[in-house]
Amino acid sequence: MRPLAAFLALTLGGCGGDGGLSDAARLSQALDLPPKAVDEALTLCEGIRDAGSAGACAEQVVIAADAADKTPGARCERVPKGVWREECFFQSAEVARRRGDTDLAGELCAKAGPFINDCGQHLWQSALKSIVERHDDPVERRARAERLYRLWEPVLGGSSDMSSRFWQRYYQHQLEQDPVLSFDLCEAETGDERVTCRKSVGQLYLGRLRAMVGSPRGQETLCALGPQGVEAAGAAPGLSVKPDPAFDRILAGQVDWVCTKGHMGPPPPELMEAAGL
Repeated sequence: MRPLAAFLALTLGGCGGDGGLSDAARLSQALDLPPKAVDEALTLCEGIRDAGSAGACAEQVVIAADAADKTPGARCERVPKGVWREECFFQSAEVARRRGDTDLAGELCAKAGPFINDCGQHLWQSALKSIVERHDDPVERRARAERLYRLWEPVLGGSSDMSSRFWQRYYQHQLEQDPVLSFDLCEAETGDERVTCRKSVGQLYLGRLRAMVGSPRGQETLCALGPQGVEAAGAAPGLSVKPDPAFDRILAGQVDWVCTKGHMGPPPPELMEAAGL
């Protein structure tokens, strides 16, 4: 978690050069105060010299105070603007979900800034995964997924990418344990569902390629295997696939992006479009 990293950095340094409290001491005192002393704790956080660490401190104080009052998100506006306030809304949305308040959870996610889509996914992902894992019958599985979608879409659909991400994860959960990735699952689908299914399979394969690139010597491995096609790449963990031109195009696009153009970040959407997905 990001807060832990910031707290560790504070604990390891931050002496009070002006004779006052060190940053680590301010953090320690702020977190040791009871939740009802939120004003005093936030004052201590404000005195921390590093802006990021001060924000992390305030977020932890606010989360604790809201938890004590059972009012998730009520004080997040008191966290300094930026990543820590957005993280506060993210964490508070999860608390609201656990309390069964879907409307509040959706409202809080909508305030999570760049985390909004991931925040939304955190609200429904565990339930969706459980549905896929527990129900082998495709009709029952789909029906339960539809009910879950209808629960969250009214509070997330207008502010996040739920409409595409939810069904992408629905198909991917069904494929994650398969030793050989294929488009076979999509053959039973029609219309928009089939399009979504095929795109989900392609995204799962691309995600595995990107994970390999991020591993030690992964870039070298991709660039060496790439020209030989998906069969050679299948020797790497998670990359075994049932032959399909779309897999070849995805691999070729990723090899071009990483090995020819030298990019390490996510490839542009055009890569999937070029694969016909």
